[in-house]
Amino acid sequence: DQQMEKAANCYRALHEVWRNRLAWRVKGQVYMTLVRTVLLSGAGTWTTTVEDMRALETWEAGFLRSITRTSMLERIRTEDTRKKLGIQTDIEEEVRRARLRAFGHVMRMGQHRFPRIVLMDALCNTK
Repeated sequence: DQQMEKAANCYRALHEVWRNRLAWRVKGQVYMTLVRTVLLSGAGTWTTTVEDMRALETWEAGFLRSITRTSMLERIRTEDTRKKLGIQTDIEEEVRRARLRAFGHVMRMGQHRFPRIVLMDALCNTK
């Protein structure tokens, strides 16, 4: 919730960009670079449920519709909106990548480092 609020503030601060006559792909790049980066900050360490992922996807879909000035009544799929903006990955894929990056970072740590000890213990004691 806190990350969504921060990203929403970032989105609102860019109001003039969204209303400008920039190309859709440029707006998509601005969104990915500034808003989604804020939204997914620290995502590699998040514990998420299906409901959490659905909330993130719904949150993003609303903001992408706002950027492209489309209404839900127009029944345009979120995938099509992403494609229009040049956004190639969805939130779930980005979270998955962030987790893999964090996992790789911890695995490259020395065996005496606390994060690695905790991770290895969790992996070895999984039922």
